[in-house]
Amino acid sequence: MKWKSLKKLGLRTILPAVFLLSPSPAKGDTSNHDHIQNIKTNHVILPQNSKYKTVVSIQQIYEKRCQNLCTKMLPIIQRFECIDQKPVSYPYLDTNGLIHIGYGSNIDSWERFKQIDFIKNPQTGQRLTEAEKKAYFNQIQKSKPQFRTSKNGPKPFNVSATRYQKYFKFLATSTSMHQLYQKDMYKCVKELEKTLFQQNILMMNMPEPQILALLDIYYNTGNLNPKGWPKLFKALKTKDYQTAAKESHRAAVSAERNNWTAHCILEAAQHPESNLGTIMVQFKIPPYQKNSTLLTQAKDYRSPLS
Repeated sequence: MKWKSLKKLGLRTILPAVFLLSPSPAKGDTSNHDHIQNIKTNHVILPQNSKYKTVVSIQQIYEKRCQNLCTKMLPIIQRFECIDQKPVSYPYLDTNGLIHIGYGSNIDSWERFKQIDFIKNPQTGQRLTEAEKKAYFNQIQKSKPQFRTSKNGPKPFNVSATRYQKYFKFLATSTSMHQLYQKDMYKCVKELEKTLFQQNILMMNMPEPQILALLDIYYNTGNLNPKGWPKLFKALKTKDYQTAAKESHRAAVSAERNNWTAHCILEAAQHPESNLGTIMVQFKIPPYQKNSTLLTQAKDYRSPLS
């Protein structure tokens, strides 16, 4: 992997029919927070009751869904980025010679590397000091030339991660590898969402299987640029799941991973959409704040209630 009380607002009850609504809570029920916590965040369909339509309540639901996506991506990353579905606890080089570890996390810079805790003594659990960690980092950087498979070519370090196990013997703690994964995946969720919104696509309205497929592409490639994937973005805009599945193919990954991605996108066609993204646009909640015609369209559904 290379790699935000406000005045209450309401919405008109004339949202497009496509946004299916779950039943409103019983009259007199004031447990707003409890109701929010019980919403299934993989398919968020919010009730049309202004009581639930404050910026704070929508942000709570949104953040819960972001964290839920990170959690659901973990077994997927374990399957495709790890060895025997376990994080790689020793540093290794990717095909470009960049230091990676754990769940495919790039730690080629010192700022990233020092976020990982390495065990100095397995029997006592003693960890490397920062000075020792810096020396370990420098050792790995200096040893890179010996792992080159050729002097030229697009993948000069194209060898299995297991090759590095006997050279880099200080192993990372499970906790630090997992924490770095969480940070990286959360960032992927936010960055992918921004990228899609700039193309007038609401990620938080998408069926979950499709979001997971796109997150896997983003996490694996470090980007999902519309210029590099024009046909995929066109298919996402038009909700052409067949074409989107075909255009999700990556040349540098296994057939198993490509097939999984395509299957998820095709499966998404059978799932109803959420309306969370639309509501976030109406409230202009980050990242749905600017650079999209969807903000203009949202005015048709805004309510003057305060």
